[in-house]
Amino acid sequence: MLLDKLNEIFKLRNKLCFILTNGVNKDIIETFTNEYKINSVDIGLELSNALFNEDLHKQLSIIALEKFNGIIEDNISVFMGQDTIVLYNLGILFEDDLKLNLESILLEISKSVLIILLWEGEVSTHGLHFLSKKNGKLLALKKEQYLLLEI
Repeated sequence: MLLDKLNEIFKLRNKLCFILTNGVNKDIIETFTNEYKINSVDIGLELSNALFNEDLHKQLSIIALEKFNGIIEDNISVFMGQDTIVLYNLGILFEDDLKLNLESILLEISKSVLIILLWEGEVSTHGLHFLSKKNGKLLALKKEQYLLLEI
């Protein structure tokens, strides 16, 4: 089922897929990633660990971006002939102190890597809201820039 839906991603310029996880049994995702041998990364844990010993007073945004890109590169799997990664626990990417332009970063990486994000939030005509429309952070992407799956 999920595999059939993911085939649609190859019609898009950017290989960027958000899977709404609200109320979803995460075992479905784990089964999928295990079956197809796709690496999934707890980006919150990995990025915070990568930044832990850094001198964060200097150029935090640049260091965070370099570490994020390194985590992506180190965890790429091949799925359906395409470099692929699954990311979850995304909250750290919205931290104001990191000053990450997440829209730009994801769009650039997804030109060459299929990025599947387990999305904890809501969707509106303005984009994707991390956690909630009312209190969450907005990821302002156009609908034609990503595939949205509800499972």
